[in-house]
Amino acid sequence: MPNFQFLQQHRLFSTETKIEKFTENVLLKSLNKYTPDKIRNFAIIAHIDHGKSTLSDRLLQLTNVIPSDSEQRYLDKLEVEKERGITVSYFESQIFSFEVKRSLVACGGAILLVAANQGIQAQTIFNFWDAFQAELSIIPIINKIDMALVDIDRIEKQMQTLFDFKKEEILKVSAKTGLNVPSILDAIIERIPPPNFEMKEEKSFQAHIFDSWFDHRCGVVLLLVVKHGQLKRGMSVQFFNDKERIYNVKQVGFLHPEMVPCESLTTGQVGYMFCGIKSPKDIIVGDTLFEAGNKIDLQPFMSINKIKPTVYAGLFPTESSEFERLNKAVENLCLNDSSVEIETDSSAIFGQAKYGELAVFTSPTVEYLADIVNNESIRQKRYGGKEQIVISKPSSFPSCPTDIVCFHEPVSLVSIVTPAEYFQLINSLCENARGENIETMYIDETKMLLKWSGYASFDMKDDGYRECKLEKICIYLNDKQIEELSLICPSVIARKRANQMINKLKNEIPSQQIEVTIRASFGTSRKAVAQAIIKPMKKDFAGVLKGK
Repeated sequence: MPNFQFLQQHRLFSTETKIEKFTENVLLKSLNKYTPDKIRNFAIIAHIDHGKSTLSDRLLQLTNVIPSDSEQRYLDKLEVEKERGITVSYFESQIFSFEVKRSLVACGGAILLVAANQGIQAQTIFNFWDAFQAELSIIPIINKIDMALVDIDRIEKQMQTLFDFKKEEILKVSAKTGLNVPSILDAIIERIPPPNFEMKEEKSFQAHIFDSWFDHRCGVVLLLVVKHGQLKRGMSVQFFNDKERIYNVKQVGFLHPEMVPCESLTTGQVGYMFCGIKSPKDIIVGDTLFEAGNKIDLQPFMSINKIKPTVYAGLFPTESSEFERLNKAVENLCLNDSSVEIETDSSAIFGQAKYGELAVFTSPTVEYLADIVNNESIRQKRYGGKEQIVISKPSSFPSCPTDIVCFHEPVSLVSIVTPAEYFQLINSLCENARGENIETMYIDETKMLLKWSGYASFDMKDDGYRECKLEKICIYLNDKQIEELSLICPSVIARKRANQMINKLKNEIPSQQIEVTIRASFGTSRKAVAQAIIKPMKKDFAGVLKGK
């Protein structure tokens, strides 16, 4: 479950001091009285396992949305979450970062949660800057103060040093026991502004979509915040990035905490809608929704850039007859996770495969870029007229070196928070990955913040591409090239990787009746850069004479 799934659960609850127990009928009747000045849209942002789900549940209990005597966390839906008392999350930095940003667009403020037993972590820093750049009011909170041997003063100083918070701004709570949690509601009312949207009647309907999920009965359900106007059942709506198709709104409603249908959602309110969309691929989360036929020059509430997948793997069935079942299972997975991209591939060794954000048997290389020479005939004949091509696997590596002006490799910007005693080890690790140290900063006497920009096979923050030199390592067994063993890597480490592969193959391949020569070469060259010979099995003539 993504870390921000809880955002859909708690935005429409009254933040008045007086808390009432609402039935569904009372909710529907009283919905209109919640004008924008009585609404506070906020997010809870934190590093993994800092108490987001527990605090969210506690706030729901305090506002009488869920029973106060419930021991089980409401936001944990999976069986393993209920059994072990944990929240299952995935961490895929590109998708996670975009999910945070699109959720913050719907908010007027954010609660920055830091666990007292762990302190500030790398994701805490990224979350803070996302909220800061979105110009949100930020409420700093130290959680888990009930735990033994926690140094609250040290965490407080960390937050003052890194984020420039004042001491009196920082709240100290225990979401687990409920200690000081009511003060959070007061802070939300006082510090987070109401939605600053226009309520003019002539302003046509516009909304920002910040989440979605698939329901087998309703299709794709969209979670949105109404920025202008009013969303009603029966309206015709369009998406900013898909102005050709028009959808009819089947149902609108809000979450309390389950879906409660209503007649309409007005400016500043957060709720859901569905309009018969059958596939999550038909919509873009983060898109702007508007009333069909709107002639006004619309501007989206956030720019949407295609996210480059950073976790690649190939999934192959052990039996080729099982491919269709595997294909259907992967497609069902994609119904609830639009971040997964599927590409059908085949291998002479494994058969057919599905690539995407599925982790198992094989992994393609990092996606590189190659600039093609300024020759129109070469570009048209070999590269479909493209000036730049993407190299995602060895088989797509250009066969003619003279066609390429230069290669580019993806780089990442990584922030690492580490205890001081591990500084040298992490420093060496980053240097071995060809990283460049940007900044080193002491958070306090025990923790350091390191910022590195370097080459990586996964991204913490995408930092574009840099020019580099690449080599395609080709593996030959007795002069026969095995394409499935080929790989692409930077020239500076190509010889080292070639030797590693040759040594591994030598240890894995058993002796045969004949001599086996394992050779590694670069590109189209047949010259060996690394080589090993597996001697044939010895012929035991004495054993034959003895009847063996």
